Amino acid sequence: MDTQKIQSVRPVGGFTLELVFDDGHLYQLDFKPLIKSRRDPLHLPLLNVPTFKKVFCNGLTIEWPTGLDICPDALRRWCEAGEIIQEDMLSIA
Repeated sequence: MDTQKIQSVRPVGGFTLELVFDDGHLYQLDFKPLIKSRRDPLHLPLLNVPTFKKVFCNGLTIEWPTGLDICPDALRRWCEAGEIIQEDMLSIA
C-alpha cells in the first residue's frame, strides 16, 4: 500500500479530529487516549483543548506546534479500526 497522506484536518470537539485522506476517505477519531497516555513535552501541552485545536496539516500528515506529528499510515489504521491502537502508540514520538 502507498503511504497515506492527510489532505485536511479539522477539530470537531474535545479531542476529536476530522481527518480527510488524499483518497477522499473522511474519518473522525478521538485522540484523547493518545494525549492522556503520554507525559512528555510533545504531548502534555495538548491536554489543553485550545492548544490541541492548533493541529494543522503539513502536506503529509497532522502536526501540532509542539512538534508532535503522527505517521499518516498509523492514522489510517486507527481510523479504520475506529480507535487508536495501543500497540502503535509505543512508536509515537
